[in-house]
Amino acid sequence: IYRRDDFVIAKYQTEQGPVTMKGRELPTVKGMEYTLYGTWEDHPKYGRSFKVEYFEMKQPTDSQGFVSYMQSLHCGIGKIKARAIYNRFGSEVWSIIDKEPEQLLTVLGVTKKNLERLEKGLENSRVLSRLMRTFGGQQGIEITPSKVRKLTEAFGSNVLHVIEKETYRLCSVPGFNFPIVDRMAKIMGKPADAPDRIKAGVQYILETWETKGNMCCSLDKVLKAAGEMLNSGCQGQPVSQDKLKIAVKEENKAGNLAYTAGFLYRRPRFIEETEAVDRLKEICFQKMVQYDVRKGIAKYESDHSLKLADCQKRAVGSVFLHPLTIVTGGPGTGKSTMIDCILSIHRQIYGDKSKPILLAPTAKAARRMEEVSGVSATTVHSAIGYKGVESLQSVDDSGMIDGNLVIVDEMSMLDQFVFTALLDKILPNTRVVLVGDPDQLPSIGAGEVLNELIKSGDIPVARLDVVFRQKGKSEIIDNALLINSGKQELVKGESYRFTETKSEQETLEKAVERYLAAVEQDGVENTILLCPFRRVTDANPILAVDNINKIIQEKVNPAGQGKPEMSFRGTVFRAGDRVMQMSNTPRAKNGDTGTVVGVRLTSDDDDREDVSQLLLVRFDSGETVEYSRDDLIELSHGYATTVHKSQGSEYKNVILVLTNRHRVLLTRKLVYTAVTRGKTTDYLVGDLSAYYAAIKNDSEVKRNTLLAARIRGAFQKEIPQAKENS
Repeated sequence: IYRRDDFVIAKYQTEQGPVTMKGRELPTVKGMEYTLYGTWEDHPKYGRSFKVEYFEMKQPTDSQGFVSYMQSLHCGIGKIKARAIYNRFGSEVWSIIDKEPEQLLTVLGVTKKNLERLEKGLENSRVLSRLMRTFGGQQGIEITPSKVRKLTEAFGSNVLHVIEKETYRLCSVPGFNFPIVDRMAKIMGKPADAPDRIKAGVQYILETWETKGNMCCSLDKVLKAAGEMLNSGCQGQPVSQDKLKIAVKEENKAGNLAYTAGFLYRRPRFIEETEAVDRLKEICFQKMVQYDVRKGIAKYESDHSLKLADCQKRAVGSVFLHPLTIVTGGPGTGKSTMIDCILSIHRQIYGDKSKPILLAPTAKAARRMEEVSGVSATTVHSAIGYKGVESLQSVDDSGMIDGNLVIVDEMSMLDQFVFTALLDKILPNTRVVLVGDPDQLPSIGAGEVLNELIKSGDIPVARLDVVFRQKGKSEIIDNALLINSGKQELVKGESYRFTETKSEQETLEKAVERYLAAVEQDGVENTILLCPFRRVTDANPILAVDNINKIIQEKVNPAGQGKPEMSFRGTVFRAGDRVMQMSNTPRAKNGDTGTVVGVRLTSDDDDREDVSQLLLVRFDSGETVEYSRDDLIELSHGYATTVHKSQGSEYKNVILVLTNRHRVLLTRKLVYTAVTRGKTTDYLVGDLSAYYAAIKNDSEVKRNTLLAARIRGAFQKEIPQAKENS
C-alpha cells in the first residue's frame, strides 16, 4: 500500500481475512508465510491496523513458496534457478541445502558464487529469526534485516556464538552501541558485574569523550562516569570501583587502553598522538639546506608589482630556514599571496626538480588553493589513501607523498588521526608548511592539532597580522576583526547586512528569502545558509538545518513529472538537489558538496529480475559517485548546513541564522568561523542580542590532549606532564 524508506504499510492475507499491517522493513515478498507480532491500532480515518514489532519467516515447503523465499534473500537465485533447484530436489531441498549444499551446483546455471551468496543469505535469515525471537518488541532494541546484515558481515558464521557468548563484541558494529548491546545482554541474563561488560562500558565512556573532541580523559573521571553508567538501574551485583580499576588494568595490559600521566586513552588515540610526536621530531630535526630568500622575495615583488608586508616576508623566510613552519593568519592577511611567493621561490631554487604538493581538508578548499596558486591541489584524505576507516592501519600504505615541499591549508580542520596519517606519508628532506587560522572552530574529530603545535613552543610559528583591504569585502574583514577582538560592534555595508526579526518564524522566512535572492543572482553553488543546530527537535522544530533544507528544496527544486528521486528516512533526494557528504568514506569525503544528476536502475549480475536504484551525485570536484539506498545515510541536502560543516569552504553569499534559541552553541569562534566563509556578502538574520552575546562568549571547552606536552618532552627530553582541561 505504502513504502517510505524502510517504513512499510502492506496488506497480508490471514485466516481471518486481509489485514493492514505497518512497521519497519516488513517482508513484502508474495507467496511467503510469516508470523507477525505487535499490537492493534485504531485510526479515525484509516481504520484498524496491526503495528508490527517483529516478525518470523516460515520456511516454505511448496515450489512457489521456495521460489519466493529465494528471491527474498537477494542472493542471485531468481525464479528460473529457484524453480530448477526445487524441481531437482523437491521436498528434500532444505535437507540438501543444510547438509550437502554443494549438490546445488549440479543444477544448470547455479554457480559457486550463487552458493556463497545463498549461504550468507540463509545465515542472515537465521540470525534475524534468532534476534527477533529474543529481542523483538523490546524497548530500545530495534532489529531489522539491514542491521542483521551488518552483524553477519562483521562476524560471519560465528555471529550467533558472538551474540550469545561474547555479546559485548557487538559494540564494534555500527548500529549496536553500548546502551543497545547492554539491554540485549540484560535480556539474556548476563551478570551486571561481568568483566566484559565493565570493559565495554569503559571503552564507551572514552568513545563518548572523543565525540567531544578529546583524545583522552583523566582516569578518575572515567572511573566515576563508568561506575555511574554501569550501576544505573542495576538489579544485580553492583560494579565496584575496584572492579573498574581491575578492568582498566587488564585492558591496558591487553593493549586496548593506554594510561599515561594520569590520563586514559583508547589505544588508537594514544598511538595517533605519540606517533605524531615521533614523526614531528624526525621532520624538525632533519638537516636541510637553509636559504636566504631576500633576493627571491624582491624578485617576486617585482614580477607581481606588489609589496609584501614584513610579516609575510618573515613567514616566507622561515619556510626556507626550517624543515617545518606553521603560518597563522585571519581573513585578509595575505595567506594566499604568501603561499604563491613560497611556490615561486621554491621554483627559483629547485628549477625542474621543484615538486610542491598542495593539500587541504576539503575538495572546495583544495580547489581554492589551486585557483590562487596555479598549482594542482588535492585533499588530505586523498593524499593519505583514506579508505573510510579511522585507523592508521587502514590507510593505504602503497605510496608516499612524492614531493619536496608540502603545504597544508586550513590546518584548524585537521584532527589528530588525519594529521598523524599525513605525517606518516611525508618523505625525508621534504619542507612542510602548515597554514591555518587558530581562531576558527577546532576539528570535528578528536584532537586540537593546530593549537597544540603552536602551544608546544618548539615549532617555528610565523604570524600574519597585517590586514589587506579587499575591494567589495571590506565590511566582512572589518567585522571578523571586531568579532575576534571581542568588540560588540557592527559595521554594516553592502557586503555585511543584518536583518533583525521578532520571531523564529519570521527569522526562517527572512533567511530563506535572502537565500533565494542570492541564488537567483549567483546560483545555488555559490550560496549557503548556515545555522548552529542540525536536528529538528521538540524544543527546536523550526530553526534547524534539516528543516530549513526541506523548505529550500521545495522552493529551489520541487518535485516534477519525470524528475527522478530516491528517499531515505523521510528525506527525498531528487535530480537537481544540492547535497553534502556527511562522513568520510572511500567514495567521498566529509563536507564534500555536489549535485544530484539522476537515478540509475541496476540489476543483480546473477538475477536480472532483482532490480535496485542508485542515486548519481556529481561532486564539485567533477567526480560522479553512485549511492545505493542504504548509502543515502551518508548524504544530506546541501542548501543549508551547520557552521562546523562549512569549514574549509568559501561562498559568494553566506546567510547566517542567529537567535537566542541557539545561545547554548553561540561562541565567538562559531560566529567568526561563519562570517569568514563569505566571499562577497554576509547576510545575518535573527537577534542582534544573540550576535553580541556570541561575540562576548570567548569561553571554549578545552579538549583533553597531551600533544603539546609530548612535543615539549620529546624535543627537550623532558617527561611530559599536563593538567587536564576541564
